[in-house]
Amino acid sequence: MRITQQLRDEWVVTQPSAKGKAYFGKLTDIKVNAALFPDIALFKPWGVLVVKNFTMTFPVANFRKIEP
Repeated sequence: MRITQQLRDEWVVTQPSAKGKAYFGKLTDIKVNAALFPDIALFKPWGVLVVKNFTMTFPVANFRKIEP
């Protein structure tokens, strides 16, 4: 997966990699600090994934000038 973002007059491009073991889970309770994150406790989730031994690596990004 490649991620591209604009930063002023440049494109910032990186290609992170991730791995882990995923399976379906069940959400039984949720507590949200509404001062830091939107309160989603009122919503019923459509699905829940549990990911064990998850690692994600972001290599150094490439910067490219945006051509007009």
